[in-house]
Amino acid sequence: MNLELTDAEAAALTRLLSDITCNYLYPLSSRIQTPCAILAKLKLELGPPAASTEPRVYAPSRGRYRASQGL
Repeated sequence: MNLELTDAEAAALTRLLSDITCNYLYPLSSRIQTPCAILAKLKLELGPPAASTEPRVYAPSRGRYRASQGL
């Protein structure tokens, strides 16, 4: 069976399946395995996410820095 989904429909279905699978208490249960497999197929069809052009900035945690300074 091949579904002809628009990009918006595929994105909505992907979000819905992600919400279902990510928030489920037992992710390895047989009840969740089918939605996970469908989600994997949808992600393959949509392609990889676009890479961000902005550089990542890594900074030390403020709480750790203050603790080490004795403040």
